Amino acid sequence: MFLHDYYFGYGNLIKLLRLLGGPALVLIGLHLFEQGLDKATVAYAGFCILYGIYMLLKPYLWILFRLDQYKTEAVEIKIEDNSLLLKDALNESKIDFSSFKTIQERPNYFVLVVSKSVRLRIPKSLLSMEDQEKITFHIHGKS
Repeated sequence: MFLHDYYFGYGNLIKLLRLLGGPALVLIGLHLFEQGLDKATVAYAGFCILYGIYMLLKPYLWILFRLDQYKTEAVEIKIEDNSLLLKDALNESKIDFSSFKTIQERPNYFVLVVSKSVRLRIPKSLLSMEDQEKITFHIHGKS
C-alpha cells in the first residue's frame, strides 16, 4: 500500500517525476558519460547516474531502513457512523472522521490522512461492505 501511495497517491506531476525521474536521470548521465567532453561533464554524468539510481531505489530503501514503521499490526477495526474505533492488545483509539485531513479510496484499501507524514491505510478486505459504505460516505461528504 505504501508503494502504491508513493507512486500514485500525490497527484500527476509527482507521479510522473517518481516514475520517470530516476530512469531519465540515468539515461541523461549515460549520454553525458558517452560524450565525455571533459572532467566536469564526466563527473556530472556520474552524479546523474548515481542520483537516478537512488531515485529508483528510494521507496525500497525507505522501507528497508524503517521496517518497524511498515509492519502490519493486528487490530480490531470498528466503523461507526462518525468515528473509527481501533483496538489492539494494549490500546483503544476512537478517531472522529472529521479529524482526518482527507480520506481517499484506492482500489484495495482506504487512506485516512492524519497529517502530511501520517497516513492510516486500511485494506478493504478487513471491512464489511457496510463499513466500506460508511467510509465512502465520509469521502463524498468532504469533497
